[in-house]
Amino acid sequence: MKPHYCILFIFLALIFFACNSTEKIEETSPKFNFPTDTIFTSYHDALRIQGSFRTGFHMDSVAAGDTAWFRIDINGVFNRLTEINVALSDNSVAELLFLDQAYMDSTFLSWSNFSAGQFLVTDGKMRIPFKFGYHAIQFSRNVSLTLTAHSDANDDNNTNNFTLCLPIKRTPPPQFTFPTGTLVTEQNDSLQIRIVSGIHRLDAMAIGDAVELNIEISGMRNNLTRLKMTPRNYRDAEVQILDTSKFLTSDFERGIFEMDGSFSTLVLPLKIFAKEASEDFDIIFEAHSNALFDYGISKIELRIPISEFR
Repeated sequence: MKPHYCILFIFLALIFFACNSTEKIEETSPKFNFPTDTIFTSYHDALRIQGSFRTGFHMDSVAAGDTAWFRIDINGVFNRLTEINVALSDNSVAELLFLDQAYMDSTFLSWSNFSAGQFLVTDGKMRIPFKFGYHAIQFSRNVSLTLTAHSDANDDNNTNNFTLCLPIKRTPPPQFTFPTGTLVTEQNDSLQIRIVSGIHRLDAMAIGDAVELNIEISGMRNNLTRLKMTPRNYRDAEVQILDTSKFLTSDFERGIFEMDGSFSTLVLPLKIFAKEASEDFDIIFEAHSNALFDYGISKIELRIPISEFR
């Protein structure tokens, strides 16, 4: 072989091995992968994840009280995984859930410190589907999760990590739904409920007439615990609850009705008797749910004018 061809061959060979060496160094650090860019929650919300492992990820806001369920595939590439660490930036607003005990026992060593977010990998595993739940407790814009993976590589690339921002939004308060159709009174008057200046207003009733209506109350992903119903100018009308079977206790004088917190929707059947003429007979409804902090209380007003004549 001619000398200049030998020199060229050696030069190309050096480049080839140098490229392979560089490629190997880049690939020895553990790798992360989301099997899907959509995360589902216990409330059946679909939350999108955006970003990259280089710049960090950001997920759509999860509602307080909800739990997002993750699977992140961790690959040691050419090496065995040895340890996984996971930590939240603020443990007062959220918590991590690791519920699959069979998975935990088969994947991690028993002396792992799960409560501290330290997971020691059993021998020989090069790939792990890391599964956990993220339970949101209270509103926060800044909470994030950091996941770190270690392998048994012998170089400086045996560790890799990434950050996932997981903002938490307030859960919706209880919601009232009033009838939208026509209500027929005992005297065959036709009434409707309209919203005027933010107040639900029933068409005027005549003295001596009565009307029945159902109000639906939803805990909006939380269970109902209490209803307060306070009539103003109560001498002008009488309000009856036609079915109290969903209440543990009923204090009509104080207008407080306790529930056992086992259901999220209540249909409240009411009967209203008009007794005296009034322009502003009101009923204030206040629903309580088991949502944390102040997310679980909602108030609404129903105004019922009462006329002397039909």
